[in-house]
Amino acid sequence: MIYNIPIGETNMTDKPTTPEEWEQWRRDRNQANLDAFNALQADQQAAIKQTFKALEAAQTTLTDCNDLWLSDIKELDHAFWQMRHNFLAVFDPENVDL
Repeated sequence: MIYNIPIGETNMTDKPTTPEEWEQWRRDRNQANLDAFNALQADQQAAIKQTFKALEAAQTTLTDCNDLWLSDIKELDHAFWQMRHNFLAVFDPENVDL
């Protein structure tokens, strides 16, 4: 059985109750995420991967040093513009020609 439980939903009906059902729900969700990611264009996938990598590096630096390096800020800025370039129609449809 596939469970479709939105993140943050607290009033769920027909939710998994056993550890096995939760594990299956997790596997189904991960597969759905992978399928959705694989359906994106290559440049969109690259933008997401780059953003994840930049966020991970910045988070690690902040955790380790309680500071952020200029190189991390540069990578975050580049990742932001790649995401904006690839997903502007999603986040700001009024300002994009479709």
